Amino acid sequence: MFFLVSTALSGTTLSTERGGLQFGFSLMQAEATLLNVYRLLIVTLASLWFSLTTPYGRMVEGLNWVLGVGKKLRLPVTSFALAVSLIFRFIPMIWSEWQRFSLIVRARGKAALRPNTVRGRDLGPMVIPLLMSLFQRAEDMTIAMEMRKVREHSLFGARSALLVWSKRDTKIYIIGLIVFALFISIRNL
Repeated sequence: MFFLVSTALSGTTLSTERGGLQFGFSLMQAEATLLNVYRLLIVTLASLWFSLTTPYGRMVEGLNWVLGVGKKLRLPVTSFALAVSLIFRFIPMIWSEWQRFSLIVRARGKAALRPNTVRGRDLGPMVIPLLMSLFQRAEDMTIAMEMRKVREHSLFGARSALLVWSKRDTKIYIIGLIVFALFISIRNL
């Protein structure tokens, strides 16, 4: 629905030629907006898939390993890895809270709706408790990190066994490069 509304609004043109309002539709503007919104969808789905399939500890470990070069340059790699992993962890939490509160609102309204959907008039009573719950969850995560003394412990999330590059990783890397080159060549056609 968001795609359709965004595309329709961006393609709509309004002119005042000949003394009256004339509405039109620009296919080029709509196409540009659709492409940008589609890119946003792909990034969002990829981050959701990544956050749902990767355990939190492995995510922090992987980020620390990838950004290990920055440690030699004395950059705050562990803080950045922690922030990124918390953002990825927060995405599924938002989805689970949405499911929970939509179920509550549907039960109160006694409306026969599909799962995870809410009527427009029920959004107001749902959004405030949803935001309060998300703030509470974020505060709980902050307190948990402070209890673990994240600020004092520079190797938060780092395990004793570091990741090791294997032959399987090399094969996946090569396949990824080939697919990437294929997409680039298709794009340039």
